[in-house]
Amino acid sequence: MKKKVVFVESQAGSNLAYSHFLKKWPLIGSTLMATMLRDRGHDVKVYNENLTGPVVDDDSAMAALLEADFVGVSALTPSVMKAYTLAERLKKAGTKARMAIGGPHATFMPEEALRYFPCVVQGEGEGVIAELVESTQPVSGIVKTTPVANLNDLPTPDLSLIHNHEELWKPSLWKERYEVPLSTARGCPHDCHYCTVTKMYGRKCRTRSAENVYKDIMFYYDQGYRSFFFYDDNFTADRSRTQRLLEMIAPLKVRWNAQCRIDLAWLDPVSRRNVDKPLMSALGASGADVFYVGYETIDDTTASEWNKGYKGSDPLIKRMTQDTSILHDYGIWVHGMFVIGPQHGLDTFSGILRFALCNYIDSLQMSILTPFPGTQTLEQMKNELLFNRFPEDWRYFDGAHATFHHKKLGNKALQEAMLHYHRKYYHGAVHQLDRLRRLFFAPGGMYKKVVIGISSARKVRQLFRNWQAETASFIEEVERRGPQYLYPADKP
Repeated sequence: MKKKVVFVESQAGSNLAYSHFLKKWPLIGSTLMATMLRDRGHDVKVYNENLTGPVVDDDSAMAALLEADFVGVSALTPSVMKAYTLAERLKKAGTKARMAIGGPHATFMPEEALRYFPCVVQGEGEGVIAELVESTQPVSGIVKTTPVANLNDLPTPDLSLIHNHEELWKPSLWKERYEVPLSTARGCPHDCHYCTVTKMYGRKCRTRSAENVYKDIMFYYDQGYRSFFFYDDNFTADRSRTQRLLEMIAPLKVRWNAQCRIDLAWLDPVSRRNVDKPLMSALGASGADVFYVGYETIDDTTASEWNKGYKGSDPLIKRMTQDTSILHDYGIWVHGMFVIGPQHGLDTFSGILRFALCNYIDSLQMSILTPFPGTQTLEQMKNELLFNRFPEDWRYFDGAHATFHHKKLGNKALQEAMLHYHRKYYHGAVHQLDRLRRLFFAPGGMYKKVVIGISSARKVRQLFRNWQAETASFIEEVERRGPQYLYPADKP
């Protein structure tokens, strides 16, 4: 029997960090399950709140939700309060729909989620979604799932199922520049203490075949898209599959970005004797553009404390310098991602800035260590949390806010340093000149390049304005929790 199904991807708590990226790259899960149900004959729609705003403020969206037979909500930790609010609103409005919540937060905090939703999907939902929608008996409680054994069995997620999906690419100005998000693997062999990936997807890396990923790409290529973003936490984990895929897409002349490990060039990353030259050459030939690289830290002690899976006999900073140089040699734009923890001070900020400038890291992102549910970091820090009024305080767990008292700097100095050191980096001449050089030599006419350059500059200015306002607002909230938290622990 045909069902009306509505999925909602909940909006993050602030306009920084996660929401900044999620406006551009929606999570794959809801769209993938919507595609599966559409292919089974159901009437399906997806609302992405990061794209179009909260559904509770949209009368037509709420009408669609109230008319639905099934409502599925996906939420990350900083967006889960919006999901709970939606559930309460739908209940008050008298919805008859079956409701379920899934995603990382619900997986790690199922009892909390069960207070708001009658059904909580714990783990990967693709194997149970059809039963939840089509069963003649309502399914309730915590539904524990098993990982998808073969990712090749999943269809290509159809972004057109997202309400107002055209808005995804409009900020990119031209459709061919929008980076279509694709997921081709799940799991990670490493077990960094701050990361939820292994807890959600396991330590065995499961991959979609090169042929199926090529099919995914061609689905969007035929619609006029020419840029792609691989959501995988470690895109090159399966080297042979990755190289075959890159050889397949090279004739398409597309542009693609991915999340990759800093030591991906090495066949033997510990001894560092052999560079995988065929793979590295295939990167440039296939259109590799930006790699989002998790450096995380510049000191060996922190890397060890966080169980950062990046080993070698040489000092950490020496290895990172060498690996960054290799990526640049093969034409990769390096987006360096670093994390500031409770043990770090202003010398860490300045050290990261110096490392980024000296190694010509093309774009920089510093985050604050966030103890996400499901991680060992939360277990270690749960008694130190300043923001612990749950579920309301989950909205601050987004990498942009210190959810604990930063005893070394104080929360005021920490939050201001985050903004200050990003500004110092992005206002630097080296960064701007390299960005202009890459834009000038990129494919396309000069008119588009000028428009893109102006638009990018405006976006950066607006982002920093938003960040400054958010910083001031958060410092006020910290002060309400206790003025002493604004300052280092040793200050009276």
